[in-house]
Amino acid sequence: MAQDEVNGGERQEAFGIGRRKVLAGLATGLGLPLAPGVAAAEPADGPVNLAKVAKAHGGFVSGDTSYAALNNSAEPSSSVDASHGAYGTWPQTGRQWVLYEWEQPVSTDSVDLYWWQDAQGIALPTSAQLSFWDGKAFVPVRNARGGGVAGDRFNRTTFDRITTRKLKLEFVGDGQKSVGMLQWKVYNAGPVAAFAPVVGAGVDRAEKGYAVITREWREGDKVELELPMAVQRVTADERVEATRGKVALRYGPLVYNFERADQRRIDLPIGTDPLLPEWRGDLLGGVVAIRGRWADGSPLTAIPNYARMNRTGWAIPEFPGRSGVEYAPGSVGAGGAQQAVAQERRREPGTQSLVWITQSRKGQA
Repeated sequence: MAQDEVNGGERQEAFGIGRRKVLAGLATGLGLPLAPGVAAAEPADGPVNLAKVAKAHGGFVSGDTSYAALNNSAEPSSSVDASHGAYGTWPQTGRQWVLYEWEQPVSTDSVDLYWWQDAQGIALPTSAQLSFWDGKAFVPVRNARGGGVAGDRFNRTTFDRITTRKLKLEFVGDGQKSVGMLQWKVYNAGPVAAFAPVVGAGVDRAEKGYAVITREWREGDKVELELPMAVQRVTADERVEATRGKVALRYGPLVYNFERADQRRIDLPIGTDPLLPEWRGDLLGGVVAIRGRWADGSPLTAIPNYARMNRTGWAIPEFPGRSGVEYAPGSVGAGGAQQAVAQERRREPGTQSLVWITQSRKGQA
């Protein structure tokens, strides 16, 4: 911003760097007003959402959702309002957890939780528990009251005041569907420390390929950059007969494969349902997979091409060879290693991995 809006639009140059940091931390990071000349954090007139300056992470997050959605200050209109982002744990159905961590200790005695449901794989939890880091371990907050799991509203939980740098939320679903959240707010109890702000004003404009942010920069300011990506269907060139009428999936720079290890058939047309990325820590040492549906409605899974053919039980031949090839004299021939690999491939029960698959008629525009 061009002016110091916190102080009535007038720039305050009198106080030094230490006080500037307090102003920047409170005003930009947490939205608290600060009068000129105040050098220490003061309690706000109303509750302050400390989650704005926390780092969120956890045990699992779906690839099409993010931890950042938990503390982006959104005000959902209902539990299905994911227009400002959401945090989800699909396809996990067991106990899950998410954690807020601050750069310095905070004091709190209440939180608000807005649960997400999408009428598909995400449903409301059956229970939730809050704990805090006491310097040695996570322990439950004392005298917790509230702890609601209702939809379409913020669920307030109050507890005895704590001072900590880490707050952990554990939750359990119905065992059939996964759990998600639209917002998790943490309110201060007493004075608020000064935090280095995170610039959240957004991009003013794009100029010659650069994103431009106009504001008065202060020491300690931070910019967080998020580059959202969507799964793309890449249509094959019609001039190539082998792939005519087919599509491949790409997510960012990565091309994806469909493998029989993940679904019974990979020769079906791809459906028209949305294709969503998701982090799978349990798959191939950890990959971002793509999930969707085949045209017949059955689940579809795709994995990055670099991780292909790791679950067949046999090695990937660099030069598999073909039957009927006339090898040059002196090269590996009918009895050579290359030909032996080709013969082994021919004995395998069908194609194990594909990049190009048929596009359903409905999906062709």
